[in-house]
Parts: sequence; C-alpha cells; structure tokens
Amino acid sequence: MLQQFTWQQFLIAALVLSLIWYAIIVILLYRKRLNDTIKRKSLPSRPRIQSSYDPREEIDEEPGDDQDNNLIGKPSLPEGVEELSMSQISFAPKREETEAEPENNDRLGLIPDVLDEMKTLFNILQNESGTKEDFFSLFSLIKSKYPGIKHSPHLAQLNAYILENLPFPLSEEELDALWE
Repeated sequence: MLQQFTWQQFLIAALVLSLIWYAIIVILLYRKRLNDTIKRKSLPSRPRIQSSYDPREEIDEEPGDDQDNNLIGKPSLPEGVEELSMSQISFAPKREETEAEPENNDRLGLIPDVLDEMKTLFNILQNESGTKEDFFSLFSLIKSKYPGIKHSPHLAQLNAYILENLPFPLSEEELDALWE
C-alpha cells in the first residue's frame, strides 16, 4: 500500500500535517497574545507611552566600579584569607639539607621498614614457638638488611618495642649485643 505514494506526495502531506500541528500549538499556548494582537489591530491607534527606563544602561556598567552605587558593599573575605595577584605568588626556595632531615627520613623510611620486619619476625616466633636462638638468627637477617639502624637515634624505642613483643625475656646484655 505504501508503494502507491510518491516522495512528493509524502513530503506535501508531512508539510501540511506539520503546519496544522504548529497552528494548534500556537493557538493553545499563545492564545492570550494572539487576542491582544488582534485587539490592537482592530482598535484605533493610540499614542504609545514612552518610558525613560532602558535596561541596557544597567548592563553596560561594570560591577564594582562605583562603590557609592553598591547597596551592600564589597564582600569581605574570611579571616586569614586574602586575595593576591599572580605576580605576588611564588614558590619557596629549595631547602638546604639540615640535620633534622635525616631524622625525618629515618622516620619515614628506615624505622617503619625495620618495625615491619620485626612484626613479621614476632609473628613467626609466636606461631611456631620459636626460641632465643631462632630469634637471634632471624634478627641477624634484619640487621644485615638494614646496617644503618645501629646508628639511629631511635634505637632505644626499637629496643623497648623488642622487649614488649618478644614471647620470652631478654637481658640487657643480650639486647645490647643484638645491634653489634
């Protein structure tokens, strides 16, 4: 059945139906404006009242130019915050290495690594009922892996950690010999 229609007939039908559709939409949605337009054309022409208000004048003005015209005033920033131009922003110069930095690096790298190894060592000793000899042999591996730890200022804290977590007691002489 659709083969009987030509493209020209289809396009004309689509155009007519679209015009009818848009006419219905305009009538339904813009009825009041259409009535006002028709009434204005049918009434005799009256002089139009000219307003001195021009909304474009307000748009042309840039905000913040006149503080007198601003009713609220300039907004204040929170305490401790200030606005800077791009030319006032710069990076701090590179710090020179000081004595405090190696200590900080120990806390960030060496000491946590040693503590992690010790936790593993303590878990092995507890799970497999390890003895002092096992502890000394396993600790020698940690000591060889981290040779700089014996000169660390945090050695006292490491010794305290060892004494807290060992499943057997250690004497002070054995603890001192541990790091040599």
